[in-house]
Amino acid sequence: MQFRNTFLAVAFGATSVAFAGTIESDLQQALKTQKGSIKVFAYLREQHSAKAAAILAPVYQGRIDDAVATLRDRAVAMRNLPSLSRKDEARFESTRPALFEAVALKPLTSNLDRLRGEFADAVTDMARSSSRLDFIRTRGKVESLGGTVEDETLVVSAIIAVVPANRVKELASWPEIASVGMEHETQRELDVSAQAMLATSFWSGGATGGPADVGVLDTGVQRNHAAFT
Repeated sequence: MQFRNTFLAVAFGATSVAFAGTIESDLQQALKTQKGSIKVFAYLREQHSAKAAAILAPVYQGRIDDAVATLRDRAVAMRNLPSLSRKDEARFESTRPALFEAVALKPLTSNLDRLRGEFADAVTDMARSSSRLDFIRTRGKVESLGGTVEDETLVVSAIIAVVPANRVKELASWPEIASVGMEHETQRELDVSAQAMLATSFWSGGATGGPADVGVLDTGVQRNHAAFT
């Protein structure tokens, strides 16, 4: 299953999509030659996670922002150092207990994790409840077209289904559906991410960012998708 967005992207995205009837270009191309059935990824018009996040954000956002600010201020005060060269980083590591004690930040990071977790859980619970009927109707529509639903996603309200190729247009034109595209596997390309972000130019200059390791994980965004134009 391929998730085409992330929770945060949905949380700040549209709560409903107005471009019903859209068949994405990759699927249009495949349908020219495809016989039999085809696996598709169909977005629902109503985006329940986005709507739930919009409703609940005012309840949590202020507390999360305050927790982030408190953690940042405490960490800066404890470290009070710029990005380090490799030589300075080695010296920093040797005196780390005196300069940067992660244990002292644990209550703050735990509080932030708790607030974010509560927010995510609340959004998930609300979206799951509000989307139930939409998914039931969509599953029924797919089955009426001779297809089968293989999975449902809640991060973005969507289904993954196998549908007869000659019935895809009917699915796309159904009022509950915003757009239909190809469902296909993607390949990770993390081996080129550092070069793409020009991180190697900083590394070659001796700047490594210090002893803290930061990673960003994302499933990627289809930038030319109608939802982002």
